[in-house]
Amino acid sequence: MELEKANKIINDLELLINGIDPSTNHKFEVDTILNNKYNNLLLREVHKMLSEYMKVCDINHAFDKRRKQFFHIDDLRKKEIPISEDAIPISTFAYTLNDFIDTTTMKKVKASEITKWLMIEGYLEETEHDDGKVFKILTAKASEIGMIKKTKKNSYGRTYDVNLYSAKAQKFIVDNLDTISHFIKTHFTNA
Repeated sequence: MELEKANKIINDLELLINGIDPSTNHKFEVDTILNNKYNNLLLREVHKMLSEYMKVCDINHAFDKRRKQFFHIDDLRKKEIPISEDAIPISTFAYTLNDFIDTTTMKKVKASEITKWLMIEGYLEETEHDDGKVFKILTAKASEIGMIKKTKKNSYGRTYDVNLYSAKAQKFIVDNLDTISHFIKTHFTNA
């Protein structure tokens, strides 16, 4: 199967799953056969199988192990990413995101790449403590997306802040993964 043709089929399946006619790009206005729950599930399974098949073809035929693709997750896979009800560190959420990619062909996303993007967007900023260590702290804008600060104390009695990502903040990151992926590709090309 030609790569271009297969990718077109995958894209068209994604449109159908989302209730859009691929030939006209119009949303289905009335309940049709394609809106049937079973048929929609069937389309999702075909999309998933074809996507997996394309990955295998990529690995077996054209994959250069020295050059992995930059991190990205397609729209259907994004919907499967679990959102923790508990506020979690960004490193934990990065591990969750990396469970949704094929690490043999794609670079993992790093927590530092996401936090760098959040800094550029104005949700985090860096500050230097008296001892010279640099920390990322929340800006006033961070609360808008559900980022929270928790103060902890280490075994030596020193207090420190941990940035945590609520369910709302995790969803914000998932909703912006395309932008984050583009940011990573343009700012971390030698990583």
